[in-house]
Amino acid sequence: MAKAKKQVSFEDALWGACDKLRGTVESAEYKHVVLSLIFLKVELMAVTALVKAHKAQVINYLKAADKEIGLLVNFGCNSLKWERVSKF
Repeated sequence: MAKAKKQVSFEDALWGACDKLRGTVESAEYKHVVLSLIFLKVELMAVTALVKAHKAQVINYLKAADKEIGLLVNFGCNSLKWERVSKF
């Protein structure tokens, strides 16, 4: 019979991952990844231009995921374009 997996909260899983990295990887190398999991939503696009609908989509994601800040990144033009988006 298969052993039932224990349900682990997001916070416990995140701190467990940090514990595994602590001591083996410099904290400066992983803190941005950890912080982005908690506070940030990144939306990648490949369009000719960012429009209001793209920003609105990021705001909806932020509200749904209970995150405060998003980055809207567009790789679809000659140079990288990005915009910081807040749900407030």
